[in-house]
Amino acid sequence: EEIINVGMITRQGMLNDFLQRSVISCVLDYAAQEGVQYEYYNEETDDCLESQAGSPIDRAYLEASDIAIIIELIQKLNKHDNVRLFLKVHPREDRGVWEGFFSKHNLIVELAEWRTPYMHWVSHLDYVIGSASTTFYDSYVAGVQPICTSKIDKLRLAHLHDGAEEFNALMEFVPQPESVDEVVSTIVSNSKAFVMGEGIKEVLNKE
Repeated sequence: EEIINVGMITRQGMLNDFLQRSVISCVLDYAAQEGVQYEYYNEETDDCLESQAGSPIDRAYLEASDIAIIIELIQKLNKHDNVRLFLKVHPREDRGVWEGFFSKHNLIVELAEWRTPYMHWVSHLDYVIGSASTTFYDSYVAGVQPICTSKIDKLRLAHLHDGAEEFNALMEFVPQPESVDEVVSTIVSNSKAFVMGEGIKEVLNKE
């Protein structure tokens, strides 16, 4: 039976901070801010980029929702002997939390060594699963099919800010199933093998 290699990506830098800073500290810092917050601001030219982080309330919801979906997917995909699971934890996360959880619940998931470049990690995979991410661009460049989980939680949209990755140009071409079972079915049937369509090429070329 053909082995299907499935990678998953995380982005829980607030709820699983690698420096183990508390979530409430983020909320307190945000609440104490006054005025518009910037990622970049040049006072001489007035060039600026407003913060893309979003409020900690929205970030907490999005991260918690994504965790619940990832865990449900891992639990269900672990039941299929021909599916091998790999996880790449975001650099701003505490990798040990994931290791401890998988060990405690006897889930078979291979975690990437934290210094492994994304393009090296993704190169042997058939699918990459996660909420909308710029890594989907890299996945397509590597010839690997991404699957976006952002539409599974119907309340998620209300917590997205205008600059969220869900609204980038590539997402038109990324499969976005509306349930965990739909994702599992796609993986197990291996029905979404990678095809580099013209629309994807155009978006990548513009980038």
